[in-house]
Parts: sequence; structure tokens; C-alpha cells
Amino acid sequence: MKKKLTVGLLTFMLLSTGSIVTPLETASAQTLEEMKQEKQEIENKANEVGSLIQTRDQEMNQLDQEKASLETEVRGIQETIDDIMLKLNEQEIKIEEANTEISRLQAEITKLKEQIANREDKLQHQARAVQTQGNMTNMVHIVVASESLSDLIGRMGMVNEIVSANRGIMTEQINDQLAVEESETSVQKEKEAIVQIKEEMQADRTELASQRVQLEDRINEVANQFEMTAEEKATFISEQQTLAQKSSKLDEEMQAEQQRLIEIEKARQEEIRVAEEKARQEEAERKALAEAKAEEEASQKARILAEKRAEENAAAKAAKKKAEEKAVAAASVVNIKKEEKPEPKPKPEIKPEPAPTPKPEVKPTNSTGFIFPTSGRMTSRYGYRLHPIYKTYRLHAGVDWASSAKTAPSIVAAQSGRVVRVVYSNTGWGNYVKIDHGNGVQTLYAHMLSDLRVSVGQTVSQGQRIGTMGSTGASTGRHLHLEVYKNGRTVNPMLYF
Repeated sequence: MKKKLTVGLLTFMLLSTGSIVTPLETASAQTLEEMKQEKQEIENKANEVGSLIQTRDQEMNQLDQEKASLETEVRGIQETIDDIMLKLNEQEIKIEEANTEISRLQAEITKLKEQIANREDKLQHQARAVQTQGNMTNMVHIVVASESLSDLIGRMGMVNEIVSANRGIMTEQINDQLAVEESETSVQKEKEAIVQIKEEMQADRTELASQRVQLEDRINEVANQFEMTAEEKATFISEQQTLAQKSSKLDEEMQAEQQRLIEIEKARQEEIRVAEEKARQEEAERKALAEAKAEEEASQKARILAEKRAEENAAAKAAKKKAEEKAVAAASVVNIKKEEKPEPKPKPEIKPEPAPTPKPEVKPTNSTGFIFPTSGRMTSRYGYRLHPIYKTYRLHAGVDWASSAKTAPSIVAAQSGRVVRVVYSNTGWGNYVKIDHGNGVQTLYAHMLSDLRVSVGQTVSQGQRIGTMGSTGASTGRHLHLEVYKNGRTVNPMLYF
């Protein structure tokens, strides 16, 4: 009867909590296909209810079987409790026996200690007598006072007997001491045995208490499983609602996680795009650098070739002039030897060719019109590197020039422009100057000495000195750190130099 009532209540509860809509209530607003779908949903709900009822019947049968098993277990626990009670009685007897043995051993120890004390008094008395009388004079007196050899031997025998007697006392004293130690050891062992017995009793008592608690828990568990109250039904319904909320929340979390994965994938694709763009930019910069270098090498070769040709032309002119002078001299000698000496013609005045004027020093430049801002050698290029101070892998956004000359070289403006920033600092770039050249191009000169030659707002021309190479700020040695900005972002300076 109880099972049927439970099944009925469970069926009513599931049907009442389900989202079932009858076709009559929504027939006017639904199509035939929607009604078929709703019917299928109702059938599915009915199948679920039947399955739940069958499951509940199986659970009740399992409870019956568990009840029988629990009764068997209760009997086993009671038998265990009886065994523990017998063990407790045996342990109480062992404790009484151990206490009796301890009392006996303590009495023996007391007796032995009294005997040892008496012997110690006797030995101390004899020792005091020997200390007061047993000197060398007494020994001589024994020898002199002896009337004969036999008398002397007798006197010495008495002395030996006294010594032997004392030796026996010492032996007994040692034996009694050993007996006391053995008795004390036995007492200690008996005490340890009592402690062990008490610990065993405590363990048995604990086990008994645990068995009792288990028994009470099992009894309560069976009582709770066989009693379905209204409060338990309400709890079951509340749990169903909680599970539904958790399921809804889980769906939201799954959607959020899917969205997060989509965002991560987008970010990864963006990183790939940026990396590819950066690689393309670096490749373009590398090609531009190679082209600039090739152009510079070609320009240098052309200049060298032009200078060589100029030298060859000058040498040819000098040789031709020397040959003409020799020819004129030879013709003069021939005319003098002739019989008819005509009037010598005045020699034409030969003007020496002017020496070639030295060409002014031209600083290296390229098609962009920028010049190198200082002398020295390049020590670090534009790109990612291990920072020499911070020891982290980061972008080196410029190029470095260093000089080992005794006098620090000057820093000049790479192109004409307007000074937009002058900073004196002991950190970062140190003392630096920033110049705006127009068309979104700016240059920055860092780590200079404090003798900066320009100010903000000043217009400078190309090659005008703005400072001196130094090592201010985050620097490991004297050098110039040069950066080039295009529309606010750093670019490879070698695109301009």
C-alpha cells in the first residue's frame, strides 16, 4: 500500500512539474506539425514517468534486501560487542596480576637496598680503621713483635683472612646491586606491560564505541529510508528545480566558453597576421637595406673610378707637357749649331697647370637626403635582441653607433627640421633630442652628454651640431642611439641612411 502511494505521488509530482501543454489549449494557435511534435513530447514525458516509477519499485525492493542484510549485520555487531566485553574482563585480571608482581618486586628492592646500606656502613667503618691504623709503622711492628717465623706467618694469615672477608663482602655487595637493578628492570617491564594493557583496553573501548555508533547510524539510516515524509518530498522537488537551474547555468557557461574560444582563435589569427605582416615588413626593410647598401657601394665605386680617371688624366697631361718641353729644348740645340743662326724666337711662356683644389668632405648619404649623424661604427641594428642591461628579449627600435676615439665625436642633425623635444635625464635614453623633419618623419638622438646645443622650437639645418656622443641613461658605454619615426611609429633607420 505504501509503495503504491509513493508511486502515485511521484507520478503526480513529475506530471505537475513538467512543461506539458495540452493540444486543446493551443489548438487554435498551432499547426498540425506543431501538434504532432507536442504529442511526441507528451509521450516522451509519459515514458520518463513510467521509467521513474519502475526505478522507484526497484529501489524499494533493494531497501527490503538491505533491511535483511542490516539485521544480519546488527547481530554480527552484537557478537563483536560480547567478545570485547570478555577481553575487557581478561585484561582487568592481567592488570591485577601485574600490580601484585610490582608490589612483590618493590618489596625485594627495599630489602636489597637495606642490605646494601648495612654493608656500606661496615665497609666504611673498616676503611676508617685502616686509614687511622694501617700505616707502615704498624706493619713493621707486626714483624718485630713476632716471636718466631711461625708467629709471623700466623699474624700475616690473620691479615689475609680479614682481607678475604672484605672481598666477600664486596662481592655480595655487587651481587645485591645487580639484583636491585634486575628487580628494577622487571618492575619497569611490568609497568610497560600495564601501560600496553591499558592502551589495548582503550583501543577496545574505542572500537566498542565505534561499533555502537555504526549500529545507531545504520538503524537511523534504515528508519530514514523507510519513512517518506512531506518534508522529504518538498526537498526532492526543490532538488529537481535546483538541477534545472544548474543545467540552464551550464548551458550559459558552455555558450560563454564557446564564445571565449572563438575570441581566442580570433586573437591567435590576429597574432599570426601581425607576425606575417611584421615578417613582410622586416623582409622589405632587409631588401631596402640591401638595396641601400648596394647603391652606396656602387656610388663609392663610381667615385673611386672617377678619381682614378682624374689622376690618370692629370698624369697624361704632365707627361705630354714634359715631352713638349724636351722637344723645344732639342730644337734650340739644333738651331745653335747651324751656320746661319737666326734670331732666336722668344719662348712661349708656359703657365703651370693649377693644382687641383681639394674636394670638401662629403658625409655619406643616399637618395633620401639623410646623412649619418656621427662618426664611428655601427654596433647594434634595428630588431629584436637580448637587452644588454635588462636581460630580456625585446625590440631594439633604433641603431647604435659607437666610437673608441679619445675625443667624443659630435652629433649632428641628419636632416634639417625643427627641434620638438630636449630632455636631460639619467635614466632610459639619458640626454636626448628629437627633431621633426616634416612629412611625418622624426629622428631621435639619445645618450648624449649634457652639452646639448639646441632648444625646443629651434630650427636646425642638416649637419648642424646638436650635441656630443656620451653614455647617459641606461647605457653600457659611449654610443649614439638613433631612432627614426614615421607617422608616430618607429621604423628601421637604415631605410633612410
